[in-house]
Amino acid sequence: MKNFEKLPDNLKPIFRQVYGFAQDHYLKNRTIVTSDIPKILDGINEVINDKLLVHKFHSGEDHGTWIVPEKWDIKEAWVKDLNGNLVASYQEHPLFVSPYSSPVHKQVSIEELKARNLCDPDRPDAFCFNWRYASDASLRLKEWGLSIPSSRIDALSDEFYEVCIDADISEGDMLVGEYIIRGSSGDEFIFISNYCHPGQVNDSFSGLMLFLMVINELRARQNLRFTYRFLFCQETIGSAIYFASDQKFRKNVFGAMFSEMVGWGKDWFIKNSRTGDAFVDKVAHNLTFSYPDLSQSEFYSLIGNDEYILNSIQVNIPTLSLQKFDFPEYHTSDDNLEPLDANELRRALDIVLSFVDIMEKDRVLKHNVSVPFWMTRYNLYADDERSPQEFTRNLKIVYELLDGENSVLDIANNLSVPFDEVNDYLLRLEKEKLIEEVLK
Repeated sequence: MKNFEKLPDNLKPIFRQVYGFAQDHYLKNRTIVTSDIPKILDGINEVINDKLLVHKFHSGEDHGTWIVPEKWDIKEAWVKDLNGNLVASYQEHPLFVSPYSSPVHKQVSIEELKARNLCDPDRPDAFCFNWRYASDASLRLKEWGLSIPSSRIDALSDEFYEVCIDADISEGDMLVGEYIIRGSSGDEFIFISNYCHPGQVNDSFSGLMLFLMVINELRARQNLRFTYRFLFCQETIGSAIYFASDQKFRKNVFGAMFSEMVGWGKDWFIKNSRTGDAFVDKVAHNLTFSYPDLSQSEFYSLIGNDEYILNSIQVNIPTLSLQKFDFPEYHTSDDNLEPLDANELRRALDIVLSFVDIMEKDRVLKHNVSVPFWMTRYNLYADDERSPQEFTRNLKIVYELLDGENSVLDIANNLSVPFDEVNDYLLRLEKEKLIEEVLK
């Protein structure tokens, strides 16, 4: 992992663990229902040194119109010329076969082979991810597709080739892993990430790695205010079926965050919720004052994922998405461990923990005295000539914004300053008993 040695010593153990987890599992058959998924969830248990609650949904079950598919395991898959010379195989990389392709063993023309092949001329040696066969009801287990790198398929000159996709199709269980860290209130926040996307690291798996580190950090904290639920599932169908199967707990959930593509990339983004004006959007907005390289983006921008399910009018949980986009290896076998950057994962961890800190600390305060207090008596005044910005900030807080309705976050966003800048000043007022918390 790039820049691992630059990490502070206290972070190296958990980073080493999540990197080892990725090494062990990223090349596994990570699609909707396979024999490899229980091993991946067991790997999560090892990292967190605890056990996930695993929800099982059996093949054929229908939840909110989403049907759990059969278990899809590849025994072998390859393309050979008619002399038996290997062109490409599943053993080289799991992206060779489009997940949930139907089994096939026959001779095909070079024209058909190319028509069923997905490749990227800009990355001539890479296998490509064709997700459509798994997600499209008209294609799943009805058609088949392959990915042979363009440098190889363009070099083929024979008229016919032998194709083999030997897939074991059987009943199984789709698994959703859940882990809960309890807080003092009944209010709940969800972190959700995916374990799917076979043979890829930044797409999906890096978000899972991030949230494993968040679990490690939050479990060490005392007196958490909110409850934090972590979900590890398949993209879209996993969250859709999970929320369709149990609607009772939703009433306590005030927000969520999805994450993927945080191991490297071009620009940091935190996508707004569908409405753009929820509490979580306000927290995200404040983060941009502390992290100038982080931008808010509109809900339907960039890459969409499980945040669409959670933000829907049916589920209606305001959900953000943290990602660093774009990156040139997207949906190819070049999305592997080599570009993974510890600095970027740490940046993502810092952003998420700052997000949690704001949520945990935010509250509403009100004045205890009937006129503006004498600021110099308590050393709470800033000289308008020596510190004009601080002077204006303090006066706006005391004379205008601290009205018993605005929260600390509201005040910070009004002033366009980081949350802690306002919170630290208000803690000084509270210490002098000049203000007090407005209790619900």
